[in-house]
Amino acid sequence: MAVNVHKEPADGLLAFGQLNQMAGWLALDANDHAAARTYFMEAVQVGREAADPGLTASAMAYMSLQETYKGNPASALSLAQEAWGTDSRQLTALTRTMLGTRLARAYACLGDEKFCVKALSAARSGFEQAGGSEEPHYVTYVDAIELAAQEGACFLDLGKTKKALTSLTSAIGLLSIQAPNRVRDRVHYLSRLAKCYLLDGEVEEACRTASHALDFSRTIGSARIAERIDEFAKMLDHYGDARSVIDFREEYRMCIRG
Repeated sequence: MAVNVHKEPADGLLAFGQLNQMAGWLALDANDHAAARTYFMEAVQVGREAADPGLTASAMAYMSLQETYKGNPASALSLAQEAWGTDSRQLTALTRTMLGTRLARAYACLGDEKFCVKALSAARSGFEQAGGSEEPHYVTYVDAIELAAQEGACFLDLGKTKKALTSLTSAIGLLSIQAPNRVRDRVHYLSRLAKCYLLDGEVEEACRTASHALDFSRTIGSARIAERIDEFAKMLDHYGDARSVIDFREEYRMCIRG
């Protein structure tokens, strides 16, 4: 497809850009950061060439999220700010919602609660305006579940575990009712919820929740999700040899062995 659009840009250029972004998502989920960045940068370039600011901003926002995952909060913030700086009149409501959550995540990783909350408020505002115009396919996943989950992730990064628990519990509840087939999301949210409980000293509940995440994770092949559960398992090193900890470690060991 790349060969075709280079020969005739008018023939499928925008679809090519969107496919690059999708390929970037898949590479990111596989923890192949080099490939993910290559695909996202191609999507940014196509967005600019095709005069589609939404695609450009979206791919750039995912580059920001990638930097967040890699532990580079300053770079994540710079990319998120650049994406957020796109003229809002050129963006749809759900695109603005997604950009707001990426900006909030970057601020949260830097420990900036004030600007994180401000960005989350902007994301909420964008979401409340959704429905008035057609949305590009690459942001149709943005719904009340996604928004609550992103809020939970931000509060967890800020160390606000009570608020994180509220948001993540809401996301999981909505997921159970509206989209029970989204197993990957469920595992992701449960792994974050388990961390919240652990940070609050509720070791038994943390291990119970992580065990549920582990059970669901067996049905998917996400390297990034596996990494999140592994992070939780390593956190248990600081919580002694309680029965719930021992049981989870054994369950996790057996899961890894396949």
